[in-house]
Amino acid sequence: MFLPLGTPMMRSDAARAFADAIASNHRDYKKWMLSSHIGLRAAMDLLYQNNEINIRTVSPDVYGIPFLQCSKLSRSVLTGGAWESFLICALENGYYLILNCDEFYIPERWCTKISHHTHSELIHGFDNEKRTFSVFGFSEKKQFETVSVAAGDLIQSIESSVNDSQKPFDADENCVLCVCVDPNRRYEINVSRLKKCIAQYLHSKNLLDDLWIYFGCEEGEYNASWADKYFRVYSRENILYGITCFDVFADWFDKNTVDNSVYYSPVNSLYSLLEHKSLMYDRLFFLNEYGSERNKAKLLTDRYRSEILGKCRLLLNLWLKYELNGRVKDFSTFSRYLMEIKTDEADILDAFLQLL
Repeated sequence: MFLPLGTPMMRSDAARAFADAIASNHRDYKKWMLSSHIGLRAAMDLLYQNNEINIRTVSPDVYGIPFLQCSKLSRSVLTGGAWESFLICALENGYYLILNCDEFYIPERWCTKISHHTHSELIHGFDNEKRTFSVFGFSEKKQFETVSVAAGDLIQSIESSVNDSQKPFDADENCVLCVCVDPNRRYEINVSRLKKCIAQYLHSKNLLDDLWIYFGCEEGEYNASWADKYFRVYSRENILYGITCFDVFADWFDKNTVDNSVYYSPVNSLYSLLEHKSLMYDRLFFLNEYGSERNKAKLLTDRYRSEILGKCRLLLNLWLKYELNGRVKDFSTFSRYLMEIKTDEADILDAFLQLL
């Protein structure tokens, strides 16, 4: 059996890629994506402790998507042969499985047969003849894709994984996350909430206090588990939100130009910016139909695509080129472009909202 996955728009981390790939099977997936990932956040704890820039879109993981049903199972109840029968049974009943694995035993990972590294994986299929599982994750090609893993290797990977680190969005360190798509649950875009969220992004508001806006629950339902998981890892007072993230990112590049400090690659944060701007462009295109002056709205949307989305793509490609050819010490181009993007995006979005 094989549960389908779409090509995820989100690549910046596994949690968003997994949720995106599963949710894409629902008929209202595009509506959900237009209503989601509107905010940005910068985790200052990681910046202070590790000189690591960590900027991501603010959006719920699989727990918060209305048409995905989720449940947890403790890993401690499954050992040896029980793992294989459990995985197969869950897949036969339409459940995708997210859990931590030791990628030493997973093919086509950067650490395969080289070193032990625990990371979350998404299991979505089983070939009974070949006795292999279909495992979706981040490959050595630096993209999310499915590989076939022999049943014995996967079980060893699961049982060898080190589950001593907290994962705010991925599967809990001691649990298996079981997810299925509810085809009967519908999702409709709330345009007024959409406008409010964009305005909150512009004013760097903490959208975590208004999560129900993201969840699209007209009944006022609230899923606190997502916020609880989030703040287990990132202290509330050390997170910055919205368009202010550009200042954090630019300052990080300036600091590492001057100090020559040891740093983690910012590539995933650059991917996050590109994902955020790609969805914001789609959002503006959709909202063109609701403006009082469609011609002006279209011009602003086209400007957003060329000036904002285009520059974010340029920055990502420039960094990838630097990593390929060897790191450089002068990051002034990045900080300058980031501040230009911030200024131009604020102008465009503010003018666009006035037309709605």
